[in-house]
Amino acid sequence: MRYLFAFLHHVSQYSDENMMQPYNLAVCFGPSLLRGLDSDDAVAQQPQVNDLVKTMILQHDGIYPGQSELPGPVYEKHMTLEQEYW
Repeated sequence: MRYLFAFLHHVSQYSDENMMQPYNLAVCFGPSLLRGLDSDDAVAQQPQVNDLVKTMILQHDGIYPGQSELPGPVYEKHMTLEQEYW
């Protein structure tokens, strides 16, 4: 989860180009990441789920512990140069 939300935060930083602001990402990923116990109530709970996932995207650094506190993969931002393929 730490890796995923760090990646989604990185994606949201390019929202001018990809149109994926934190809220839009939350709308796309929220229903898959968080589900209530009662499937009939999923539509009514969707605004709260979207807000929670958006907050998790924006505040991922404060929510999830760092590598020293919790071992596991950590998302690191890096850009690659575009390569021409022959």
